[in-house]
Amino acid sequence: MKRIGAWQGWAALAAVLMLAAACWMSPKIKEKFVSDAVANPPMHTLCVGRYLIDVPANYELEHYGYRIDGVEISWIYKAKDRVSFDAVLNDRKAELAAELNDYDKPSLEEPEEYSVNGMHVVILPYGRINLKYLGAAAGMTEGGRYLEAWVWTGRRGYKFDGKNLGPGAREQTLLSRIELLKELDANVIPTEPGFCMEMFNARAMIAGLPAGKSTSEGVMIQFGVKDHSDVKFMLNFVPNGDKLSESLFERHARVMDDSRGYADRISSLRQRRAVVRGMDGEELVQAFREENGTRGLSFDWEWLGRANDPYAPYIALEAKTGWSNDGPVQSGLSDEEALRLWDSVVDSIRVRPGSDVKTGQTAPKRPLGQLATTGRVCEQAGLWECDEPRAIDGHRRRFIQVGEVMPGTFVRTEPKFWDRIKGTAPAATRVATLWKLIDYDAPATNLASAQGSDLPPLRGEQEGDGGGGAEG
Repeated sequence: MKRIGAWQGWAALAAVLMLAAACWMSPKIKEKFVSDAVANPPMHTLCVGRYLIDVPANYELEHYGYRIDGVEISWIYKAKDRVSFDAVLNDRKAELAAELNDYDKPSLEEPEEYSVNGMHVVILPYGRINLKYLGAAAGMTEGGRYLEAWVWTGRRGYKFDGKNLGPGAREQTLLSRIELLKELDANVIPTEPGFCMEMFNARAMIAGLPAGKSTSEGVMIQFGVKDHSDVKFMLNFVPNGDKLSESLFERHARVMDDSRGYADRISSLRQRRAVVRGMDGEELVQAFREENGTRGLSFDWEWLGRANDPYAPYIALEAKTGWSNDGPVQSGLSDEEALRLWDSVVDSIRVRPGSDVKTGQTAPKRPLGQLATTGRVCEQAGLWECDEPRAIDGHRRRFIQVGEVMPGTFVRTEPKFWDRIKGTAPAATRVATLWKLIDYDAPATNLASAQGSDLPPLRGEQEGDGGGGAEG
């Protein structure tokens, strides 16, 4: 007991001495300690798209957006449990039912329910269009409808919004993405290929390789720094097509040519080529003197990427100091502090290890007719057909990439009593199946016709509804 008391006495004395030293610390040393804490904070790694970026550990995610081939994916923050998920979903159903489609009927059609890898999925078809308003030929007036999927994983709720796919989308377009949804713990960085998504209280991934060179994957996140509300960062990944965007320096030169009247309030701190992890980008740092007399900084780094390469999108990182909802304020960081913080973030952008598996195949093609069961890894990109005779329209044939897990297919369950009474089709469920490789190449625009029209339509989908256009 005496020994413990002695140690406690020494610990108390040490604490007093440290406090005294802090009180007598010179202003310059205090300032340096504060500056280091601001400009060199502990960092936290975010997993976004197929990249990683380090941000201050005291960051605050403010906005985000993720899109894969036209499907926008978001977290349903109000869905704390299954009860609240159903409540939010019912609110959405009521909202769509109160709207009218082009035929002056309720916009919402019969929802379609699925079980996907243990997840509860509800697809809402809505907004059926009349093609005559789009200049269609006489007799061709029945159009498709839009789709959105609501997913309850057992832990969280997600929304897969197919609005941007247009009115011709099929359920399979959404389900093929939902099948690959994997939830991740907040501090887990996956090592397998996939498209990562940071959300407010969730981290998730769409597993697998890009579907091909034409795959369109977009990311936008905005975050701030706690205790420095005037500091904002924004990161954008934009897919490239055949042509690259105008460069940062080209746009800057054009803007400066038109900056007469306020050019004297702008001063350049940096304008240089800045290579980050092999990405040859352009960097621009400027100071602005605002009309209200405050001074703030703006930071930009951009890499144009490569044409038609999902692993090399256009990347833009922006930051600013002196921001507020009520207008410009004085920067809370000195130039040196802000530059050091900026450098620590921008220099950390890198392709996530494990995600940069090349999609090109170097091995000989597997022979047509090869078989693979649900759960195996696909060894040959191509059009695969399942042997399940009960497969629902749109689920019999799939174009599957190398490295993807062979999926199941969807079949109808036995109709329940209420299905017979109401005259509605029973729910669909996912089952394991055997797949056979039937073709090497199958453009997405041909998949709808390849899937066969002799199968019964899904609930809410009319016979010959014209909704089988190209899948996004």
